[in-house]
Amino acid sequence: MKRVIMKPLNLLFVGLLGTTSWTVQAGTVGLSQVYQMAAEHDATLAKARAQYEADQKIERLAQAPLMPQVSAGGNWQAQNSSIKKESNNTSSVNLTVNQSLYQRGNWLKVEQAKYQVLSAKYAYQNAQQDLIERVVDAYFQVLIAQQDLALAKTKELADKTQWDKVQTSANVGLASNTDVLQAKSSYDLSKSDRINAQAGLDIAIENLAKLTGKPLTELKTLRSDLSLSQFDTRLDRWLNLVETQNFSVLQLKNQVVSAQKQIQIEKSKHFWPQVSLQGKLQRRWTHYDSSSNDINADNASLGVSVSVPLYEGGAVLTQVDQARAKLKVAQQALRETEESIKLQTRNLVHSIQRGQALVVALREAVKSNDAFLESAEEGYRVGTQSLLEVLTARTGQFKARRNLTSALHSLVLNQLKLKAVVGQLTPEVLAKYDALFAEKE
Repeated sequence: MKRVIMKPLNLLFVGLLGTTSWTVQAGTVGLSQVYQMAAEHDATLAKARAQYEADQKIERLAQAPLMPQVSAGGNWQAQNSSIKKESNNTSSVNLTVNQSLYQRGNWLKVEQAKYQVLSAKYAYQNAQQDLIERVVDAYFQVLIAQQDLALAKTKELADKTQWDKVQTSANVGLASNTDVLQAKSSYDLSKSDRINAQAGLDIAIENLAKLTGKPLTELKTLRSDLSLSQFDTRLDRWLNLVETQNFSVLQLKNQVVSAQKQIQIEKSKHFWPQVSLQGKLQRRWTHYDSSSNDINADNASLGVSVSVPLYEGGAVLTQVDQARAKLKVAQQALRETEESIKLQTRNLVHSIQRGQALVVALREAVKSNDAFLESAEEGYRVGTQSLLEVLTARTGQFKARRNLTSALHSLVLNQLKLKAVVGQLTPEVLAKYDALFAEKE
């Protein structure tokens, strides 16, 4: 009985112990490949890309008022005089060129636009990295769900085998009805666990399909000989990187500077002179019906205009106050985001620290639970232990293996998320982590 029950478990999980091979589901697609599929399909990233393309035009639009403004026009007019008993019509065309010589607000808008474009750039980079995060999370959810299902199927098979053997023993008087009921109860619970695991896998596959545009079930899985190197968990280093590399923080910092420039722009509308140069060319034709003495005239003018805004009903002061209030909004948004991201960073660093120790502990837990189950089965065979103790030991083994699988995936996932917090989660990083994954052995 021991060989029949233990063989499927050993084939599936012993790779986590590092003592024998681990049979995994065949995989054909890795993290990098899944990300490339998502980058081509994801609507959220496509929207962010289009928004960035639009925001890149802000600087050029801000420069436009500094360039010459050229306009052309024409006019036709007919007159009929009852006094002079004559009528005439007049037509004209003109070309006007305006050039701003000095308007402080326009120059400030050019400076502001640079920070707005930078803010848009960081927003787009944040969207790119957010997609990588969503891909990684969805990918690992599928892997974890697949392992949960494999564990559940293996335990269900073992419990079914146990139940069949107990029934056979009961038929010849070697097992009690209580043993049969216990074995049946354990098998029924295992079957319900397998159904729940299958439902969880279906959901995980659909969530990944939303990103890639098609369902993917053949994924590369964590290598059977996986041995994670020590990860840098110096908290001060990661917190410093948040200040200088986190895309959300950088985006909001540029928004703060842009809000400061807006205050200066609003102030420039009050008491600051506005100087412009205007040149105009005009040709005019006048035709009289009563004579052939048509008149043609050409006019040209060039001048400089200066205006100083003095009072606009209090609008300027109100706009300055409004800009100051918006600056406070931007500053508080920056502070809130920094605090939130630093908290996330601390939690991730602590999770990685605990996760590294947890994996070591769970590897030992799997070994001890394997030994405990083997001992319980041997004791049941010779009559020193009850069937309940065997079923309890198998449940403990199932939980230990599932916990180890989850801990391994969570550790890798948290490492990637921490890199994302400091703006370092790139397709190149995904390619490096692909080395941790393998096809079916």
